[in-house]
Amino acid sequence: MSQELEDRISNALSACSATQKPNVSAIAREFGITSSILRGRLKGHKSRNDRIPTNKALDPEQEKALILWIDTLDQAYSPPTAGQIQAAALQIVRRHEPARTLGKNWAYDFIARLPSRFETIKQKPMEKARYEVCKPGYIVSWYDRLQITLKTYGIAQKNLYNFDETGFRIGEGKAQNVVSARGNSKNNTGGQAESLTGIECVSADANPERLDR
Repeated sequence: MSQELEDRISNALSACSATQKPNVSAIAREFGITSSILRGRLKGHKSRNDRIPTNKALDPEQEKALILWIDTLDQAYSPPTAGQIQAAALQIVRRHEPARTLGKNWAYDFIARLPSRFETIKQKPMEKARYEVCKPGYIVSWYDRLQITLKTYGIAQKNLYNFDETGFRIGEGKAQNVVSARGNSKNNTGGQAESLTGIECVSADANPERLDR
């Protein structure tokens, strides 16, 4: 509905309010609107622009919140998948309607309506990228340079430690489509999957007592 028509309806409602017993049909004709629209508004009916479409599960504010959630994950280099967006939307609607469900394609329809800065990209798990660069030649060269450094600075094995940490998400180890505004396929996997962190610390002379202190 155009803003110009909305303005005429608003003026007609004002005219009705100024009269104790308004002639709805006459006022509607005066402002160039139908009497049925004017009577509906007088009964409290909303305009089409103010109604939530029957095929939309979320109202505008809820959609804004969901987009903000997508942005937050994306900025943390953990853009969500369609399945994760669907799960988040379901949590929102079930706060007011516990038995509410969403169609299986709801998330894809929602993604299609996102601002143009978002796009669906194929996510490449970071661990796979690391595997691809772990070629024997690179590894041997790195240890050759390490040996030269140790000899140059006289670093003893008892003062040499290796500490490493890695995180991974259960059930996520392959490429998958994610929604992102950054256009970068090399994202960490993210979302609502359970996370695990692995840590290892090894002394070069394999002395466990030193690690306890």
